[in-house]
Amino acid sequence: MGFLAPSRILRGGRRGRKRHSGRRNLPIEPPDRQSGRHPPPVRHSGQILHDGREFHRERVRAAGVRDRPFGGECRAFTLYPPKEVRMNRKNSRWTAALAATLLVQIAAFAWLIVRYERVASGGTVCRFACEAYDPSDPFRGRYLHIRVRERVDYDAAFRLGGVRHPYRLFPAAIRIDPAGGSNGLSRVTACGLEPQGPGLWATDVKARARYRNYSGKDDPPDYFEVQLPDQFFLNERLADEEGRLFTLSRTNSVAVYRVQDGRMVLSDIEIDGTPLNEYIQKCRARP
Repeated sequence: MGFLAPSRILRGGRRGRKRHSGRRNLPIEPPDRQSGRHPPPVRHSGQILHDGREFHRERVRAAGVRDRPFGGECRAFTLYPPKEVRMNRKNSRWTAALAATLLVQIAAFAWLIVRYERVASGGTVCRFACEAYDPSDPFRGRYLHIRVRERVDYDAAFRLGGVRHPYRLFPAAIRIDPAGGSNGLSRVTACGLEPQGPGLWATDVKARARYRNYSGKDDPPDYFEVQLPDQFFLNERLADEEGRLFTLSRTNSVAVYRVQDGRMVLSDIEIDGTPLNEYIQKCRARP
């Protein structure tokens, strides 16, 4: 038996206590050959990391604590749960975030539908002569693209506040006379940035300044061209027939709008005074 140095005696010999365990007040673990020769570096619970901003918490066995089953396996009690448990918690958080996002989107679409139906069922009826284009669009479904040509003279228009670029659309508010046009149609009587004065106003439309002879930015426009909601979605089964009939009779077509609380929606289309769906049924019933 060889002579042991005093330092080794204090440390418990070659196969005694772990190195520096007494200084860190860690519990004594049973010695083994590997730990005696190459003791693993043990960090103290609460040791400050190199960046000096966080605390390190190691998996340290507490004194007098037995092994406990965790997740179906017998593991030593640690300050951190097993890796699979942490991954399950992380996946649960992502699932909850995805579910919340989907609920918000569903609520937004539901609110748009409810708002449209409320205006379409209780709004004031306004009818304008219109034209249609090709209803086929592979990215946005089947719909008719409506064009309503309504003009407002500059003398009858409200001051728009500042110079407007010619031929560029800008958000506007229009005043509508539901029965002020010819043949029972409606007519736009005023245009401005916001409602001014009494009357039936629609605030979710756009307008464009038009010039006959434009020479500079200080020239006042001759009239304003109003752009109303222009998409009327069709039944997928009847889209081809509706588009064909509407295109053939575009000269006698009327777009039916509903206006309520400043909102304006396209609710129906009439051909020869008959709604589009009824007109198609009549055409099918003919021999």
